[in-house]
Amino acid sequence: MSKILGLVLAAMLVMALVGGATFAAFSDTETSTSNTMSVGTLDLRTAPDIGGTYGNGGTVTFTASGLKPDDAVITTGHLALKNTGSLNASILKVATGAVSASLTAAGSAVATGDLPGGDPTAAYLSANTRIALFVDMDDSGTWSATDIGLKVVTGTATVYTNGGSDTLVYDTFDNMDGLTWTTGTTLNAGIEKVVYAKAYLPTAADNRAQGTQLSIDLTFEIDQ
Repeated sequence: MSKILGLVLAAMLVMALVGGATFAAFSDTETSTSNTMSVGTLDLRTAPDIGGTYGNGGTVTFTASGLKPDDAVITTGHLALKNTGSLNASILKVATGAVSASLTAAGSAVATGDLPGGDPTAAYLSANTRIALFVDMDDSGTWSATDIGLKVVTGTATVYTNGGSDTLVYDTFDNMDGLTWTTGTTLNAGIEKVVYAKAYLPTAADNRAQGTQLSIDLTFEIDQ
């Protein structure tokens, strides 16, 4: 009886040793350290022209002075936009602020009550001066094929693309007041584009435009 027990115990011990051996193996461990995750940036900046010094939050001013009633006398201003961030922007938005019109000292001096058509008034200028805005997509410096224009259709900000022979659309400052255009233009990291503003005083304008001035703010935004 004792022999049988001994054999059983021995067999169990062997099985335990074999079972334990299944967990024995060579191993090696490596550690990856200092793992980081960074977030990219969108950073829109402006300059007077492409290749200029781009500022963050600065103001670039377009000034049209000495206008006279003449459809052919068109004053052009522009400013450059650049995405100095690390991420591509899929959307460029352009917004106009409120139009500010006023009578200058020269306008007040000629407001004697005897001018044909009436004395100068600031409201007359903003209701009659024409302005056009466009993004110069082909970097040509002129309104040409593929450029994106901003216009107003029944009070709604509308974007249109120059197909090659399309006319640049002008509207009054009053109608362009307080609108936002989502241009559909991309502005990839490091890319520059120029936005142009063109303005003129129609030939039909009368004495009420003398000695008046107006201003309008443009705000630009890029989104990922």
